[in-house]
Amino acid sequence: MREATGRDYRLLVLGDVCADPDPQLHRTLMDAVLPMQADIVDTAAFEAAVGAP
Repeated sequence: MREATGRDYRLLVLGDVCADPDPQLHRTLMDAVLPMQADIVDTAAFEAAVGAP
């Protein structure tokens, strides 16, 4: 993720299909850490954006 960010890629994380075994760490990653480098979206928003059937 850091390398891709450094190369100016736009990153998307599908927040509803990934998890950390530690629920508190997962919330911290989704709410505070990952949004600094990526857009957090759910599967429905991603599918709508790419025109998936």
